[in-house]
Amino acid sequence: MKGWDNWPRCGGSGFAGGLLLCNDPAPPPPRRYLAEEWERFEQMCIPPTAGAMQRHTMRDAFYAGAKALFCTMENEVSNESEVTPQDEQVMVLLDRELREYGEELNERARLVRLVRQRREGRDDGPG
Repeated sequence: MKGWDNWPRCGGSGFAGGLLLCNDPAPPPPRRYLAEEWERFEQMCIPPTAGAMQRHTMRDAFYAGAKALFCTMENEVSNESEVTPQDEQVMVLLDRELREYGEELNERARLVRLVRQRREGRDDGPG
């Protein structure tokens, strides 16, 4: 019958009297870890005066960085069932690099907060 592929799927118990029964609620959508991190990053690091193009560009860069990290882990971490010394070294180096960048990011976030405070007419001091 034409159009059946477009009917919503559900985990119900089938048909009764020609009606599709959907007793089970739809499963929750999967958690979107990167989207959650993007929202935190956006609030912390992008000034309120940023335009739409800057936000889109920064979001693209954010996700590109996440993809690069994922690829590095996928390519550099072994397929062994046990963690190897090389695996540990890769993770240590990634952690170090991210922490160093995090320090830079925290400083920029502090400056963004300061700009916001001054624009809103309040100055809470140096940080």
